[in-house]
Amino acid sequence: MGKSKVKKGFLYYVMLFLFFVLGIACIFAAILVFSPGEDVLGIGVRFVNYNKTVEYYKTTEADEALQTKIEGANFSTVKFTSGFTNFNIGYDVDEVNTRVQFRPSVTALSRSEKVDFKVTVSISGGVLNISVTEPELWIGFSKTATVYLICPQNKTFENLNFDITTATGAIKFDGSSNRTEKVKSLNLKSNSGSIELGEKLNITSGNANITTTSSKISVKTNISNMLTVENSTGKINVDKISGSAHLINNGTLEANLNIVGGDVTLNSKNGYINIKQLGTTVVSNTSSGVRNELGYYDTPASNETITGYLNGNFIGEINLDNTNIIIGKMTGDADIESQSGYVSIEKLGKKADIATTSGSIEIKNAYNNIDAETASGAISVTQHGSLAGTILISESGTITANLTQIGTVAITTGNNININVTTGIAFKFIYNAKAISVNWISGALDTSGTILVSGASEGSTTLVTANTTNGRITLKDGYVA
Repeated sequence: MGKSKVKKGFLYYVMLFLFFVLGIACIFAAILVFSPGEDVLGIGVRFVNYNKTVEYYKTTEADEALQTKIEGANFSTVKFTSGFTNFNIGYDVDEVNTRVQFRPSVTALSRSEKVDFKVTVSISGGVLNISVTEPELWIGFSKTATVYLICPQNKTFENLNFDITTATGAIKFDGSSNRTEKVKSLNLKSNSGSIELGEKLNITSGNANITTTSSKISVKTNISNMLTVENSTGKINVDKISGSAHLINNGTLEANLNIVGGDVTLNSKNGYINIKQLGTTVVSNTSSGVRNELGYYDTPASNETITGYLNGNFIGEINLDNTNIIIGKMTGDADIESQSGYVSIEKLGKKADIATTSGSIEIKNAYNNIDAETASGAISVTQHGSLAGTILISESGTITANLTQIGTVAITTGNNININVTTGIAFKFIYNAKAISVNWISGALDTSGTILVSGASEGSTTLVTANTTNGRITLKDGYVA
């Protein structure tokens, strides 16, 4: 019986404590609803509750006589600044006036006396200025706010330049299912707020400049001129733009590009770049672990760039340090200088001039001359067509060459050489190889084919394994197995 009384007493106190907590919560809720911004029980904590949409048809000067109606005002630029407040554009079928709409949804606790939003709208020097000062929040249960610039249905933004800056607020420019929005140019800045340029947006005559620290960026917009993105880290998705793109990154870049009509310049240190289809030339100036991918894999590794289809040239500049480049199909030239990253090209339309320090070089289908040089990386090449002037050099890596209708090929290596000739005339110079394997496939037109082996390293012998019907092998140094 004694134990039963103890249990009942314990439950009594537990229930009493729960009712006490519930009572405090009810008091807090009442203050939140009826007196937001008031100090709660004198402990320096205030409730913040904003959920009312406010619309501004005029500027917000204190003196009403100085206020200017936004509709019909003379401005060519919209400038917006905020902390966590988002920015968007839109139109209204039922309105005849351009206006600024503020939509907050904030339920939070604050330890500051600054618990009010302040929205300022002014027009000066041809600029519509919109700024939002947010309350200082301690704990946010719901913390979103958005400013919309809204125009009537019969008007557009196509003559306006937008200069938008947020700390963490998202920035979005897009149209709707039945309307494509137009703007003149964009200059967008955010520390970590996402930036989205939708496919129902046209940038008519200017550029789109995006500067962020760690934002997620999505661009599906028809940009006729230049898209410039500069960030430290974050994801970039670019899809179907008709102009050029310049991506500058100082940290970790994760970029997916598809269908860019103009030239693309890539500057980065870390991350990967996945390019599915491009219109002209890619200039890659990346380093320290970038994966340059042109469309080959859905989930690239951490330090490669893949290109699926490149209707133009790929230029990799000298500081491509630790940058792997994978190109699916390209119609132009490949001009690449890299350090430790590897280069792989599935189908090369024109010439290749590729140099690496330790990265391997692979060209699976080449239809023009190749100049590939590496200090210690391996080289693997498959060529088609009647070519002259191909040079393959590796100081210590293995070279594998699959040749068809080849003119003159100079091959230099301090390691092994493997050559497969399928058809046509072959004339090759081979230097300093440890071992050479030559295979003329049976039935090939190799009646005048010649292998010239020379320049074996001093004090060593070169082993040549040959399989040929009518082709000739001339040994200046080395011996035939």
